[in-house]
Amino acid sequence: MTTIETMLVDWPGTTDIGGNQREMDRLKAQKKAAANAKKPKESAASLQARKERDAQTLREKQLKKEAEKAGGGGGGEKPSGGSKK
Repeated sequence: MTTIETMLVDWPGTTDIGGNQREMDRLKAQKKAAANAKKPKESAASLQARKERDAQTLREKQLKKEAEKAGGGGGGEKPSGGSKK
């Protein structure tokens, strides 16, 4: 062994360099996986129904916005008055 290698072998605390970050991350990942495993899976039928509801809601919002735009704003705009003093 060279002098540097002997110094590293004899140096106190060289075996636990890096702390316990890996262990803490592993525990955190296990906890997260356990929490996700408890959640019920969404069936394909309910997923499709939710997508259709969301799409219908977005279409209604778009139509409402287009109607307001065509109707002159409907009071949604702030009046452009003079400067405030």
